[in-house]
Amino acid sequence: MNQKQVESSDQVQEAQLQALAKWGVQDSNQKYDWLQKITQPVLVTNGVQDVMVPTENSYILTENLPNAQLIIYPDSGHGHLFQYPEQFAKHVNQFLDSK
Repeated sequence: MNQKQVESSDQVQEAQLQALAKWGVQDSNQKYDWLQKITQPVLVTNGVQDVMVPTENSYILTENLPNAQLIIYPDSGHGHLFQYPEQFAKHVNQFLDSK
């Protein structure tokens, strides 16, 4: 299977890095009200020991999305979907089947 990999520009890469860095900063004044506008069902997954996207951010995201479901995988990091492939696939299928 040959998949085409689309290169992103330096500008896009920089914007993504800035967004990730900002997301990782705990700021009590930061507002997440705009997330309330997202009514589509969302499955949020994370590894309990994720250092790239701190697990706490998944809790914040889930608390602010009105229709979100959170699954935290034990003893795993950013690659939780590769560390628990069968469970991850099962959870994704259950989520999609329920919507």
